[in-house]
Amino acid sequence: MANEWSTYRISFPDTPNRKFTEGRLLETIYHVAHVPGARRILEDGRLKARIVYDESKLRNSRIAVTWLSANSWAWGSIYGNVEFSFSWKKIAANKNFYWVEDMRSYHPWAYRTSLTDREINSKFVQTYDPETDKGPLRKKDGVWYWNGEYTSEFMLERDVSLEECTTFNFVSHHPQYCNLNGSGCEHLGYAPHRIAGRVMATILGNDLHAIDHVLLFAVETLEPEVLNKLPDFKRRLEWFIDNRPDLTENLACMRTEGEGERRLLSIATADQLRAILRYMLDENEFLSPYGIRAVSRFHRENPYKLNVNGAEHRVDYEPGESSTGLFGGNSNWRGPIWFPVNFLLVESLQKFHHYLGDEFKVEFPTGSGRMLTLWDIAAELSRRLTATFLRDENGRRPVFGNLEKFQADPHWRDLVLFHEYFHGDTGAGVGASHQTGWTGVVTKLMQQSGESEQKKQSSAARVAAD
Repeated sequence: MANEWSTYRISFPDTPNRKFTEGRLLETIYHVAHVPGARRILEDGRLKARIVYDESKLRNSRIAVTWLSANSWAWGSIYGNVEFSFSWKKIAANKNFYWVEDMRSYHPWAYRTSLTDREINSKFVQTYDPETDKGPLRKKDGVWYWNGEYTSEFMLERDVSLEECTTFNFVSHHPQYCNLNGSGCEHLGYAPHRIAGRVMATILGNDLHAIDHVLLFAVETLEPEVLNKLPDFKRRLEWFIDNRPDLTENLACMRTEGEGERRLLSIATADQLRAILRYMLDENEFLSPYGIRAVSRFHRENPYKLNVNGAEHRVDYEPGESSTGLFGGNSNWRGPIWFPVNFLLVESLQKFHHYLGDEFKVEFPTGSGRMLTLWDIAAELSRRLTATFLRDENGRRPVFGNLEKFQADPHWRDLVLFHEYFHGDTGAGVGASHQTGWTGVVTKLMQQSGESEQKKQSSAARVAAD
């Protein structure tokens, strides 16, 4: 194997008094991640080694590595916005070094070195001695140097605990380049303070009675007859499952067949779904008589509080209009019921039922002892949502709240308004009053409920006839 590292060579001056300028001191090493990746790292408490999958010559080796770099991304990171720092001497202590490759398609060029506790006998890597080999990584008199003109990538063959992390920082993403998501990256050019806000929101969210409703939206079932008609797609799906465990290990299994031999494409597994629904369907948390609240009712008596520089910031349960000027003061995401979110939840539960079938049941409401299928729960949520607009046993529509003209006046009581969002406890309309653009989906829920009830009556009639 030719010495690719000669391209990145740094050398020491022959004259002892001459200042060393061709290499940079190597004391700290970094791992940079996007916000979702940083969230997983914080939750796991470590950087998890993952299978090498990119254009690397090691992509078929099944070697799992943690990626680190000597480049400090104070500005213009090409890997993300959240930076974890580690001591190079501790990371490199007693490690075997192997030259892997150079990546000239990168901007700037990158060179890769493997650090491992074992000896590797492979045609794909070459032993590298930092004290004698004159490449981009050098060690002299116990001091480490590296070539900072290029991108350094170190492949550490182990997990790295956050207990080894020396600093945690937020950096700006390069406004043009992203080595993970390309032009589709949403964080290109984000300033550090914006990323800090997003990460802090994630951390605070772990202490709130909040669940990732949106997590359930990412679900789809694949019918077997459809999948068999798409052999190229099926082949690529099987390849993806076999070769990208780094991306599939935290998802529901895409190979296990469910009801009707269907496949499931979902972030949440069945166990995770059950755990999420335990909170979502609790009437003391998210479940309202009129749908799912935006924030748990738990925070009415237990607001989340954060003290920063002597000022208290808090998140309360606010079921109606906002009590602060946040978001302009005329909209509120801290407790009311929003129809777009609820509609998507109903559809998601129906899709999960297509896969999990009638055998999968959860308590509705939580603590009631009443076990329902996901299809029946979707129908119950639909009924609660539509009840917002229907007259109750007293002849009053919850949507009108305390507006007596709309409740009692025969000229107004049937002129139903499609509000922007709805009070989390009473169902009264709040915000803009002509938001048919999304609140109008209630008509679809009514149609589904009617069709479902019609089928039940037909089935009951056939059973009675037999």
